[in-house]
Amino acid sequence: LKNIKIENFLLQMRNPGACFRFVMNVPTNKLSEHEEIVLQANNPHYSKKMATLKGADAEKHSQVILASKDAKISCEFLNELPFVDKQEHINVIANGCEPYYMLLAAKKYRGVGCKKLETAILNLKDAYYSTQYAKQIAGADIMAHQTVVMFCGDAAQILEFAKEVDIAGINYNVRNYDKISQMYPNMLIHGSETASTVSSRGVYHFPVEITKKPF
Repeated sequence: LKNIKIENFLLQMRNPGACFRFVMNVPTNKLSEHEEIVLQANNPHYSKKMATLKGADAEKHSQVILASKDAKISCEFLNELPFVDKQEHINVIANGCEPYYMLLAAKKYRGVGCKKLETAILNLKDAYYSTQYAKQIAGADIMAHQTVVMFCGDAAQILEFAKEVDIAGINYNVRNYDKISQMYPNMLIHGSETASTVSSRGVYHFPVEITKKPF
């Protein structure tokens, strides 16, 4: 009886935070009434948790979360409610500039927006996550990730990626050849690109001014 009185009071007050905390802790047969109040708050944290309750309108909560464009919450929401529309949340995750959640979503939802997630990670040019994506996701574009890693200039990251391939093509990192050869004497290394010969790379006018020193 006490809970019923509290519940009726909260519904009259129409306080989304109070309604959220009530339904998360007290069984109720008026979930839809509380839910209507909570949804009006457009709070993705409330919606992420409330959507897991039996009888909740997961699709409406999904729309609140999508509107927030929060990659972390979309990723967590998909993990808790995998039956909702994945593609829209994948788009939010891919646009969120957070490679951790891109990789997490790609691992769990293989084939659902994976190319979009992979492109997003490649665009960030993060050597660590390119290495992890190439190692963990079947069908990854190995050459594209290799390009990101070999340009990073970090010998540790280059080695981590190079262990996964038969021949390592290293761009503009000649200074690391000796170090890599010492650590992996049986690894084949080729200079896929070592220097540009003139200063006109990316310059489309004449006369060309030769300013680059020999490598």
